Amino acid sequence: MTVNSTISKSLRQLISKPAWGLLRSHGSMFLFDIESCTWRFEGIEGLEITSQDDPEKIESRFGQLELGCIIEASYSEASEQLRIAFDSGIALEVHTDPMEDDPEQTEWIFFIPGELAWGKTKTSLGIGSIYASSAPN
Repeated sequence: MTVNSTISKSLRQLISKPAWGLLRSHGSMFLFDIESCTWRFEGIEGLEITSQDDPEKIESRFGQLELGCIIEASYSEASEQLRIAFDSGIALEVHTDPMEDDPEQTEWIFFIPGELAWGKTKTSLGIGSIYASSAPN
C-alpha cells in the first residue's frame, strides 16, 4: 500500500464530519496544524483568504466562515496538494511553500485516532506517534 493511498484512507474518514472551527495561532489551526506552507480558502463570495494575507484579515475572515460538513478530502502526491471541500461551497487548498528551503521544515500535521499523526515536510510525508520528539515522517 502506498503512502498516498494510506493518507487518502485517513482523509476519507473526514467525509460528512462538520468543521467545528478555525483558529489562528503560531501556525494556523484547522483540523490540521498548518505551519510552513501556503494555503487558501476559496469559493467564498468576496471573502477569499490566503496564507499571504495579514493576520488581522485572516482572523476577521475566519470569524465569518461557516464551513459546514466535509464532502471531499484528498491529497495529491504529484502536486503535493491537500484539498478539503465543504458543503458550503468553500474549499481549503494547502500547497508546499516554494519559498521554504529547509527540506525538514514541517508544513502540516494531520492528527488521526490512535494517537497518530501524518506529518508533511518539503521532502516527505509519513505517519508517526503524536508523542514523537519531532514531526512525524
